[in-house]
Amino acid sequence: MLNTSTNRTFVVIDALIVRTMAMYYKFYQEWPFILLITLGYFNSHVCIEVDRQLQLRKKRETEEAARKKE
Repeated sequence: MLNTSTNRTFVVIDALIVRTMAMYYKFYQEWPFILLITLGYFNSHVCIEVDRQLQLRKKRETEEAARKKE
């Protein structure tokens, strides 16, 4: 048997998520440049993090190769 209080909690959370999404949708319809700025900011930070991880991986690989040579 399902716990009804848990189900009610999920319904409330789902309703809050839908309401929040509707608010953001309306907000970004009125000011689309904010959406572009937000996406650009997020994209730049993702690219920076990917580049940092790639550099760390290369550094680890060169250190491992140097250890294997010794």
